[in-house]
Amino acid sequence: MKNKMKELEDKIINLGVARGYLPEFFEDNGDKQFITQYLRLLKEIGEAADEIRAGNKEAFEMELGDCLVLLTNLDYIVDVVGCRSAYSSYFEDVESSVNNLMCVAEHTFDTRYFDNTVAEERCLKLAYNKISRRDGVLINGDFFKKGDREYIEYFKNK
Repeated sequence: MKNKMKELEDKIINLGVARGYLPEFFEDNGDKQFITQYLRLLKEIGEAADEIRAGNKEAFEMELGDCLVLLTNLDYIVDVVGCRSAYSSYFEDVESSVNNLMCVAEHTFDTRYFDNTVAEERCLKLAYNKISRRDGVLINGDFFKKGDREYIEYFKNK
């Protein structure tokens, strides 16, 4: 099971590098990319919490998958940039928040998420399938999909 999860994480990282929102090398502005991915994760954590409150298990699993994608991205960035110690408190805080969300979701949906590789892989795969088919554009090192305010503004001003 771990091998499938690792393959999926590698696909997520390769997609991010190919699209330009993850650094390929140390010199590729990893600090800025870490902050961008970190802020995106905070947003996704809120969206996942909203789905728990609404009692929408399927939508929660998609949002949890998005959170897991962003955790994968952050973990990759700190490895590439080589400054895990500088970002460790940020990373530990958001990782803990995602774990706490999974625990709350377990009680809400009567499904085991926390420390369950099968559930994590299912959610991660849902999110990867969604983002891998997404069209969008890189703006200032951040990827925006069609319909995002930034995407619309970018093309309106061109």
